[in-house]
Amino acid sequence: RTPPPPTFSKAVGDAKVVHAGLLHKRGLYHTAFKSRWFLLTEDGRLVYTSPTDRDNPLGTIHLDNIAARMAYAEPYAFEIVTKDRVYSLRAASLEERAKWLQSLSCWTALANENALIEHADEIICQASYHRAREDESSSFETAFQSPPLPLTTTTPTTTTTTPTTTATATTTQGVGSVGL
Repeated sequence: RTPPPPTFSKAVGDAKVVHAGLLHKRGLYHTAFKSRWFLLTEDGRLVYTSPTDRDNPLGTIHLDNIAARMAYAEPYAFEIVTKDRVYSLRAASLEERAKWLQSLSCWTALANENALIEHADEIICQASYHRAREDESSSFETAFQSPPLPLTTTTPTTTTTTPTTTATATTTQGVGSVGL
């Protein structure tokens, strides 16, 4: 009697597996190739398990911002380059390697497309910011460079009438009077 195929539920959760197969993975510290069962999920994870215990993951490669490329040091080898590490993998044949690279290419294309969109968004935001600053600056300068308005001041015409009084002072100058 044949055992039922593994469900991979522990390894990938609810994610749908879009590609699976046996690959040989070079270790980070122990550099010998070891057989690993790989599961590519639709949510962008490449989960690997032991070939004999496919329900318990040994590791996960998150496929956001990766590059997948052929490696020529080993026959049928390819690499997955992440920001943290380069994973060296080897397929059993050229056809298997081509299938894996094809499956991974949608993630590299998607990552490249997302990076381009993010870069375009940054450029648009920067341009909008600079345009707003220029508009703000030019309207400020225009306000001070336009011809000045004529200054017309109205001075109130107030007539103050002050009563003119003529004061007459009589002074007698004389030489002293002598009384007789």
